Amino acid sequence: MPIKKTLNVKDGRTYMNKKGEEKNSYQQIGRLVEGEYGDFIFLDRHINLSGFPHDPTKGNSIAVSLFDPKGKELDDDLPF
Repeated sequence: MPIKKTLNVKDGRTYMNKKGEEKNSYQQIGRLVEGEYGDFIFLDRHINLSGFPHDPTKGNSIAVSLFDPKGKELDDDLPF
């Protein structure tokens, strides 16, 4: 099953890229895959979503970003 997107959450840290720009750090929490009967999501079992920072003024939710797979993820076909 091909991986269409990776699911990522800001982990509250930042880093400086090669250009000296400050960027947000993300933790991958799962994958969106294309199945025989439609798309579905695999969440990593070790992820505790309550451990990620959130803005309480925006409710009791966290935002999950979808990124295009890159590198090794492009070659990963899930064995299901």
